[in-house]
Amino acid sequence: MEGNEYAFIPLIERKDLSADVIALLNQEWPRSEASRENSLLKSMNASPPMSFVMVKRNTGRLVGHARLCPLLSDERGCWIESVIVSTDMRNRGLGRIIMQHLENAARNYGFKKCYLSTEDKRPFYEKCGYECCEPVLNAGSNSVLLNNPKLRKLFAEVEQNELKYDATKGPRKRL
Repeated sequence: MEGNEYAFIPLIERKDLSADVIALLNQEWPRSEASRENSLLKSMNASPPMSFVMVKRNTGRLVGHARLCPLLSDERGCWIESVIVSTDMRNRGLGRIIMQHLENAARNYGFKKCYLSTEDKRPFYEKCGYECCEPVLNAGSNSVLLNNPKLRKLFAEVEQNELKYDATKGPRKRL
């Protein structure tokens, strides 16, 4: 599968695909359209938290989506969520291409570590180089609403306290 057949771009540059993104996300994780639209609007930015789309270059068809969000408790870390490939385009290596583009975007925004949460797709993320780690405090696309220095400090303190007591593991990758 040739990666250059596809473009990986911020959703803010293709707002016309918003309804298609909502439909794609709801195929895998059903929510009301209003709730999904509200969440998507919070990540329709030119910097994290931001949604990306993968489109087929020759048709402009949406084939995938992913979201990159800053972590409030760790300025060097980011949260990856809502990674999805259209069901009819799966098993062609597109998920791995999305992850590579997303990791490059994370580096470009200065992030040093990527975190995510999964149960059913764990083998896929392990093949992408992710490994289990201690849990992190994540606000997803709501991070833009909570981003101020006092809250960042509070979240960092809460996370440190929680890590002392919680040994649950979740995937992460150092960039």
